[in-house]
Amino acid sequence: MLWTKTITISMIICALIAIFIKLIFLNNNYNTDDIKDPILYYKEQVSVMSSKLSNTMNYKVINIFHRKNPTVYTQGLFFYNYSIYESGGLYNKSTLTHMEWPSQKVIQKLNLEEKYFAEGIAASNVNNILYQLTYQEKEILLYSFPKLELKTKIKMPNQLREGWGLCPGKEKDEFFATDGSDKIFILKINKTNNELNVISYIHVTRNMRPIYRLNELIFDGIFIYCNVYFERAILKINPYNGEVMNIYNMQPLIDYELENGKLTKNRLNGGDVLNGIVYIPEKKSFILTGKMWDYYYEIIFN
Repeated sequence: MLWTKTITISMIICALIAIFIKLIFLNNNYNTDDIKDPILYYKEQVSVMSSKLSNTMNYKVINIFHRKNPTVYTQGLFFYNYSIYESGGLYNKSTLTHMEWPSQKVIQKLNLEEKYFAEGIAASNVNNILYQLTYQEKEILLYSFPKLELKTKIKMPNQLREGWGLCPGKEKDEFFATDGSDKIFILKINKTNNELNVISYIHVTRNMRPIYRLNELIFDGIFIYCNVYFERAILKINPYNGEVMNIYNMQPLIDYELENGKLTKNRLNGGDVLNGIVYIPEKKSFILTGKMWDYYYEIIFN
């Protein structure tokens, strides 16, 4: 009887040791699948193998790309047909650039009038127009799309105090827009004159508290993903009631920029913050960057 008990105890101890060893092995190899998709590899990509980025908690950094033009003060991104449109801000320096992705070969680049501070952008196939917000000029610039040519300028809806972020909405003739407040506005395209009209808005809240300084945003067809100006996070937002469903800590991206790029703490504190998010539906991934950052980050949110 004692012999039988001894064997049973020994078997239990061996099983526990085996489980412990397996757990150690899994922990040491956690997230290695983040970088194994060969389809994602290009000459412009930086490996994430040795980076802390592979250990992020609720999202995966699957690609990092050197920015070919890191001097752009990124205000908005728009993805279309394997290319990216990028809106760059600042007075006397605002631009609208169309480039291939991921090579970043410039297809077209337009310089704005010196009086404009460019902000968020989005296009609609309802009228083949790309809309570019301006910061405090109370105007929206309208371009032909996909080939860019400035067509006209329209007044910004009075309900928006300023122009911040813009992205396609739930319907083909709608956009989501932000103005730095706690609201996400729903804009509808007037098909007669291409003007935008506010038809509704949602208050964004977390635990019943409003979230202010909503900035660049994108809609993946289910949720809105939005950054908050000067905050180091991306919010996942319910587009129907404005409730924040999840918060993604982007500090690892900032740390990577500080360690591997030209971003400094002084620049970060001065405004060169996280900004710019776009969704790639074919891969169900997102591209993020910041104002005058050295890298684009391709991410999958859990």
